[in-house]
Formats: sequence, C-alpha cells, structure tokens
Amino acid sequence: MNSGNLSGASEATARLASSTMPEVSDNILLTLGTDNDGVLVLNTAGLAADALLTNVIEGTADTLGTAANSLLIANITNDGDIAILVSKAGNSHTAFWADGSTGDTALMAASGASADVYIAGTKVLDYATGAFAFQQAVTISSTSTLTLGAITLGGAVAGGAQALSNLGTVYIGDTANANVTLGLTINQGAADNIILAFKSSDIAHGRTAWMETDSYGSFQKSDANLGGLTIKGVGEDDVGLTTVLGIQASGGQASTTKSTSGRSLVEFFIEEHNGSNTIANVTANGNVLGIKAYTGNAVATLFIVDVDGDLWLNGGLTGTTLTMSGACDVGTSCEADAYTVGGAAGATGTFTSVTVANGIVTSGT
Repeated sequence: MNSGNLSGASEATARLASSTMPEVSDNILLTLGTDNDGVLVLNTAGLAADALLTNVIEGTADTLGTAANSLLIANITNDGDIAILVSKAGNSHTAFWADGSTGDTALMAASGASADVYIAGTKVLDYATGAFAFQQAVTISSTSTLTLGAITLGGAVAGGAQALSNLGTVYIGDTANANVTLGLTINQGAADNIILAFKSSDIAHGRTAWMETDSYGSFQKSDANLGGLTIKGVGEDDVGLTTVLGIQASGGQASTTKSTSGRSLVEFFIEEHNGSNTIANVTANGNVLGIKAYTGNAVATLFIVDVDGDLWLNGGLTGTTLTMSGACDVGTSCEADAYTVGGAAGATGTFTSVTVANGIVTSGT
C-alpha cells in the first residue's frame, strides 16, 4: 500500500484515495467536516490543565493537563457530542457517548449486556442493570467523607476502624422503627439464638454451651416464641475473677423516703400487661424478683421478693440486726407493726425468743 506524506506548519486537508495511507506530522490538525469542527492532533509539547489550543481547545476550558506527544480528539462544535458506536448482529448501539450540551459522559452497553472494566487483561468490574459486581477483593477508600445511600449487605463486612456519624437510624434485618429516632434496630427474624454478642481476643472461658469461648456477654430472647430478654455474662474459671456480671451507677442524689413511693438510685420495675398495650397488676402474691444458683448439682431458687413486699429465703437469716416493718405471729410471715429482731434468733422490743426461717416466724412470743 502506498503512503502519502502530509506535512507543513499549518493545517492540512487531503482527499485520500482508497489505495493510500496518510501520514500526518506532529502538531498538524487532521480535521473533519466542512467547518473543521472535528479534530485529531498529535500535540508534542503537552498542555497544562485548562490550557487553550487553537481550533482544538476553546472558550473557558475545563480540561486535564496532557503529557508531551499526546493524541487529542476534539469536537469544537457548540454542544456537539462525541460517540463511538458498534454493530451487534447488524444493529448499531452506542458504546461511548460524551454529551456536549450537559457535559455528561456515558459508557454504554446494549440491552441485556454489561459494561465491564478490565485491568491488565483481567475483568475487575461487571455492571449490568441492577447489579454492580466487583470481580475480586476491592478496597474502597476516600480522602474525605464517603457518602453511601441505602445499602443491602449479603455477606461478611470487614475493615479497620469505622466512624458511623450522621447516619440517622441504622437497621439490621429491618427498614423502619417508629420508636427509634436515632439509634440501632436489629431484627433477627425467626432466629432464636443470640441477637447481640460481645467478644474479646483476651478471653477463652470454654463455656461454649452459652456462647463462643471468646464472647463475654450476650443478649437473647428469654422464650423463643413469647419474647423477653436474657442478659448473660461469662468469664473464665479463675480465682481472680470475683464479679462476672455487674450493674454500676454513678451520680444523682439518693432519696431517703421509705414508702411505696420511695425511689432508689438503682431500680427494677416490674409490670404485667393485657396484650393490648394496657398495663396490668402483678398477680397477687406473685413473685417479682428472684435469685437462683446452681447448687447441689441442680438449679435452685435462693431468694424471692413478691408483689406484696414479702421475702422468701431458702436458708436461715443471719446477721447482727434485722429491722422490719410488720408484726410477727408464729407460723405467719411478718406484716403490720414495726419490730427489730437481733441475730438469727432472739429479739428486742415487744418480741422475745423469735426464730425466723425462710421468711416465716417459727417460734417466739
């Protein structure tokens, strides 16, 4: 094939026969159209960002800088587009489109196809309608704030320190909660095991029937079908650990009122309800607070407080002084007038030789 040589210090226009191959020298504009609006040029000097180049880059430019010996393709028709089209099975579609009127740039794919990104011959990104799929492990980072819209996560999420701020409410397994304005909502669906677990690599307690060995605390439903909440703490079997689950409070000013309206710095409130959002009284003589322990190779209740304020003890009462409000009769629990019992047996005041066992006066006058 013959070649033709087009050279000179200015623009060149040529009508080429099918048997010739043009050679355009450096910095010569190869233009298209009667108005020379489409331009290709090999720029040897390179350009700074936003720099102008006669008949190639015009107006108030918003362009990146280019290195020496860069090929520039330009359209200087006002609001004119640049498009690259291909024919698929005899039907044309746009593969690339730069919109001159809006400044938008689009990488296009035919209906049912995907737009892919390859690096070093390997596909790294595959995008089809509704599916944006990275083809290998990917790190997404930002030098400033990275803002994401609604996200559905289908696998494990791992990473370094994360700061979640100004996100509004965070949902796991749910999308709404009218009672949470700013916070965390977790919906475990029909699952009945732990909903929230706390772990530490320092811990290996071995009590895996309750939780994994590096977990030291958990929240879980009390009943699989009826609800309630069970809070568990687990530690290692070590003489150095004397408190496994603690509740601590700091601040406030303690009330000194001793009555049914008295308040305390730490309180437990118990109620029943009717299933229709109406509070209900606790069953008469109903137990509201208890303490249990594993002893004698079985789980046993040690202490109960009932709704009437009565106490039940699975064992004797020991101490130097016990002050109670109520009158005591043999064989009954203590109610009515105030009295003082000294020690596990014996009494002061109006009672003599009083013995109390399991919360019941068993002897005395």
